[in-house]
Amino acid sequence: MKRHRGKIVLVLLLLALVGSFTLRDAAARAYLRLNSQKMEEFAREALVGETEADHYGPWRVSVWREKKIVEFHTWQSPATGGNERGFYYSANDTPVSFQATGYPLATDGAGWRWADPYGNYGYTERILANWFWFDAVL
Repeated sequence: MKRHRGKIVLVLLLLALVGSFTLRDAAARAYLRLNSQKMEEFAREALVGETEADHYGPWRVSVWREKKIVEFHTWQSPATGGNERGFYYSANDTPVSFQATGYPLATDGAGWRWADPYGNYGYTERILANWFWFDAVL
């Protein structure tokens, strides 16, 4: 019975971990939907250099001015070279690969997949006009 109890606890912990990603993702998407105008103002200011903020609330921000992309990182694996998730503002309303690296996108279901020659890959999909979700495996 003790062996089964340990397995049950492990399964419950894994479900809680997966569930926390789902909740975190859903919360970020809901926040964006409710605050898209304010966040778009922030992103536009970041793209023209009017703000040098590297965070927006709890999220780390990366600005790729030459590609007109502002990324909001909602989760990063604690391991070096791990996964990253979040959403980004695209001034041109076009999807891009992670960090606007320019790797080609291939249509995949409701979004697009990308891969680089080094084994990194990811997925992006539209949330709203000019806003996209990303999931990168690095």
